[in-house]
Amino acid sequence: MKSRVALMCLGLVTAGFCVDEYLPIAPQTLEVDVGVNPVIGENTTVTGLPVLQLKYGILPGLDVEAAVNYYTGDASGLGQPELAVKYAIGSTGLAPYLNLVLPVASGDKDVPGAGLGIQPGVVFGKNFDKVQAVAKAFYQINMEDDGFTNGNVLGIYLKPGYMIDDKLAAYVGLDFKMTGESDPATFDGNTIALLPGATYTLSPALAFEANVPIVLSNDVGETSWGIWASVYWTIPL
Repeated sequence: MKSRVALMCLGLVTAGFCVDEYLPIAPQTLEVDVGVNPVIGENTTVTGLPVLQLKYGILPGLDVEAAVNYYTGDASGLGQPELAVKYAIGSTGLAPYLNLVLPVASGDKDVPGAGLGIQPGVVFGKNFDKVQAVAKAFYQINMEDDGFTNGNVLGIYLKPGYMIDDKLAAYVGLDFKMTGESDPATFDGNTIALLPGATYTLSPALAFEANVPIVLSNDVGETSWGIWASVYWTIPL
């Protein structure tokens, strides 16, 4: 679950599921995350983005995660799937992870430069009374593909929140990504987005999250805004 339950046990911005900012789930538990992310840009039509993420708890503090995004609209196709392992360090609230962005895509997403990505990172999640402190940082190293190499990416996501009650929490996320030199060089630059949103835990098995990603500054493409809505279903096995 994405609110107090999770924190106590626990495009470059609006790009669907990837390794998320939450701590590993409990052992012998499967979490299925399904969402949609329509995006409106300066010069593009509305794009629907069906997304899917699976998590499985192996041991206390250790889980494996997989995510895939299917894009529709101006550029349709299956985006590069991701596979990750995440490990929580005791009660520190810290969990380092290693994520692989696989060199597989389809349709308009199967373009030169869609090579293997190696992404080491860390997430943080703790509650301080009613205040939630959630954060994520990573550095993604992109490999050459078909003669092109996308720039490496440094990402920092800060997501402070406040527990309105035991089920509902509101937050304001700030997402910063810096992309290094690439070939072609059209993808170099920084992206800054604001993500006001909320989580609602209906039960230990079912939770919801929604936010409004607003790209405030984007050197690598056009600014945009969208709606992110997802459902998290937790299944003990």
